[in-house]
Amino acid sequence: MGLQNWIQNHRYGLVFILILFLAVAVRVFEFGQLPYGINQDEASMAYDAYADMTYGMDRNGDHNPVYAVAWGSGQNMGYNYLVRPFIALFGLNIVAVRLPMLLLSLPTLVLFHGFLKECFGRKTALMGFFLIAICPWHIMMSRWALESNLAVPLMVGAAYAFALARRRNAFFILGMALAGLCLYAYSATMIFMALFLPAVTLWALLQKGWKRRYIFMGCGAFLVVALPLILFLAVNMLGLEPFTFLGLSIPRLTAMRSGATVNLFSGNFFANLWGNLISLLRLLFTMDDGLISNAIPGIGAIYLMAVPFIFLGTLPLIKALRSRNSAAWIPALWAGAAVLHTLTIVVNINRCNILFPALIALAAMGFIYFMERIRGSVSFLLAGLLISFTLFCGQYFSDYNARAQNLFFGGFDEALAQISEQTDRVYLSSKVQQPYIFALYQDKTDPRLYLDTVEFYNPGDPFEFVRSFDRYRTGIPERIDPTERAAYILRSDEYDSSIFDGIPCEIKAFGYYYLVQVTG
Repeated sequence: MGLQNWIQNHRYGLVFILILFLAVAVRVFEFGQLPYGINQDEASMAYDAYADMTYGMDRNGDHNPVYAVAWGSGQNMGYNYLVRPFIALFGLNIVAVRLPMLLLSLPTLVLFHGFLKECFGRKTALMGFFLIAICPWHIMMSRWALESNLAVPLMVGAAYAFALARRRNAFFILGMALAGLCLYAYSATMIFMALFLPAVTLWALLQKGWKRRYIFMGCGAFLVVALPLILFLAVNMLGLEPFTFLGLSIPRLTAMRSGATVNLFSGNFFANLWGNLISLLRLLFTMDDGLISNAIPGIGAIYLMAVPFIFLGTLPLIKALRSRNSAAWIPALWAGAAVLHTLTIVVNINRCNILFPALIALAAMGFIYFMERIRGSVSFLLAGLLISFTLFCGQYFSDYNARAQNLFFGGFDEALAQISEQTDRVYLSSKVQQPYIFALYQDKTDPRLYLDTVEFYNPGDPFEFVRSFDRYRTGIPERIDPTERAAYILRSDEYDSSIFDGIPCEIKAFGYYYLVQVTG
């Protein structure tokens, strides 16, 4: 009887621990091997971080940039700085590169639970904790290092701080500082921030009994944190010369690629708005953007069975907003700002990643609202979610690597590692996105050597494509020169052994790639 009473009294905590255990297990199982390989954005960020730490400059010659030039039109720097201690401790390898995302994603689950508990109470918090723990979008996001996804844990932390500020106003400063850091994680969130932060500030000003100085200090904290990025925007939008600010490089990009992401204000405004709205609705109802890195077709970034409950969740949310002092205003403003932000961009899941925690919060409210009104629905709905989770795991942990090979290039880096030092030329498959970056990453190339030898197909374009650097060449020649001490890395679907007939060579397979080294 004593044990039963103890279990009954601690049921909430036990369920919480069980969910947390499940969340950790599904995120760490085969970590570093799934996804297999490395994405070009991961390699770019990681190599630049390593080069800057080791040689004092990245591959574009900048030291500690506010925003990396990277491919020409830039790459977010937040994750670059975060990963540096891990590279210093564990070396430049895939586990070290992805580990910060995993380690931040796990406490994000707990922060999300705390945020929902502060806003809506224990039931919704536990439901939301369960939903995000088994959510395909968050699981997949946790397991690789797309630098823009760093915005998610920072935003969840900021929202939780805003909610806590009702009881201790000083938390508002922390929330605004974290919101400022979001800009360095994913600069496209500035549209979201331009909508969300003024609304949250107005909400805070309307609260009874708040000490206004904390609100103004919070706004000041945001501006201080965001100042280097503001200077970067000034350099690139006003055509100013690059300079250094407090030890940070303020570089000029080859081009601002905002038009490739934010399309609302380029071309036909209403046509773009309509197209973005249709894309958003398609995403909401299918939970798929066609990118295997973001969602598995038929499963969805958020389980399809949860979609109706996202819309149902707006009913209890509206009810909770009747009081202007309610913390429910924070997720409501978050959702509204995220939807408006998404209407300004070319929609895909990673570009609107800031929307997904708000959708999960709405789904949690919708599930609780339904369960409280339909007798016997709890077991049915939980079983449906667990079946969906099982189906996701069945696909993700079986054939996902094969389906994602064109995004993570599994085996390409391994083939690079096996190239003989005596090889004079290395020809890299042009079927790999920006193949040169994998050579820089694998060889840990001195960026000065790269800068001295690099040749571009299209210098000055928003995405510069490297023709060659040092001994590396992009593309496989139509005819093989048997007198050249060369190596060739080809994707399995372009490999044709007949082109090497009569040429003494060594052939090895690595994942989805072949390494051919001429030995004669």
